[in-house]
Amino acid sequence: MTSLRTRLLRIFLVFAALTLVGSALGTATVLHLRALASLDRTLMAAALAEAHPWQDERYDNTFARSSVRVFPWDADNPVVPTEYIEHALEYHLPVWVDQPPERVLLLAVQSEDGQLGDDSEFVVVAAAPAVRLTQTVVPFLLSYGAVASVALLAAGALLWVVLSRAMGPLEQASRRIGEVGRLDAQSRLELEGPPEVRGLLEATNQLLARLEAAYQSQISFTALAAHELRTPVTVLKGEVDVALRRERTPSDYKQVLQRLQAEFDRLHALVDGLLLLSRVDAGQVEQGKQVERLSHPIHRALGQERTTLDHAGCHLQLDLQADPELSIHVALLTSAVATLLRNAAEHAPGSTVWVTTTSTPTEATICIHDDGPGIVDPQQMMERFSRSNTAGMGLGLPIAAEVARRHGGDLAVTSDGGTRVTLSLPLLMQL
Repeated sequence: MTSLRTRLLRIFLVFAALTLVGSALGTATVLHLRALASLDRTLMAAALAEAHPWQDERYDNTFARSSVRVFPWDADNPVVPTEYIEHALEYHLPVWVDQPPERVLLLAVQSEDGQLGDDSEFVVVAAAPAVRLTQTVVPFLLSYGAVASVALLAAGALLWVVLSRAMGPLEQASRRIGEVGRLDAQSRLELEGPPEVRGLLEATNQLLARLEAAYQSQISFTALAAHELRTPVTVLKGEVDVALRRERTPSDYKQVLQRLQAEFDRLHALVDGLLLLSRVDAGQVEQGKQVERLSHPIHRALGQERTTLDHAGCHLQLDLQADPELSIHVALLTSAVATLLRNAAEHAPGSTVWVTTTSTPTEATICIHDDGPGIVDPQQMMERFSRSNTAGMGLGLPIAAEVARRHGGDLAVTSDGGTRVTLSLPLLMQL
């Protein structure tokens, strides 16, 4: 594959060569035409100088010789065909004729005592060697071609050096990126070169930083998920092993199955949380947005978690003070609100849970508030896989916070006389 530097140099050389050739042909044409015009003016001047009564006595200059011959036309010794002579006498206009190797001017004149159109008219002939391309164009093209070739080669070499210096940081960055074996703080490119190149290198460093963050997040997510999944699986295996060691009564088996059911519920909630978190991390929030009323995902979430709230003995209070239209991913926002309701049921059983919506000129908020014991460390609960002082897998608040962030909003948690979770979302821009 041809490099960019080679292609740019090739384009420059072709363009410059075509420009030089066009300039050379144009200049050569002008030079040749000017030489022809100069010769014609010389012939005219010589003919006009001869346009007087013919003299037998000629004067000769021994110091300077001219290549122009001037003489009256004589039918006995014609220089040009007779029809050209007749044309000059008939129209009384100068007539130029190419008679290789000369260029000839025919000029009709009259004697001093004659009248125009009578027999006193005669034709003055001025002849000189014709202007040839070998005399006007070839020497110029040879010298111009030599100078242009040297200039073109010098310009090409200079351009190659400039392109090499300009492309050097890019080539170095390309080699550096190819050498990146792992994503860490050392995998960054040196910012050098012209501003355009430095901008590209800086953008590449930002991309490497984002990839590093995503890579570290994936490693942490995988490790923590494996650890959390191993706990319920170990408990399930232990319960089954203990139950199979000896024969048990139906009531004993029922108790074992109830404990297994609790662990299965815990495992199911964890898997659902992991799947939801993976969907959020994969960018599905940004990809599946649609315009809906704020109340739509709230009612869906309440429908999903109504049984959970009832089993926990929670009393629900719904107060939709605002119901604006938003650009949201309905399924993921519904899951986020349902997770917050489920957390309220787990952390504050038997309490009253208020679900309130409000709005400002720029954003809408969903507030889920309970009058339970509250959370010891709300900031810790915002971290993935953190555990509260009661129960939970540590995914509820991080999932809701990530969904809010992917919508361009935020999530705030306070614990003062209960737990208050406020999820804010931006309103649609009004044109």
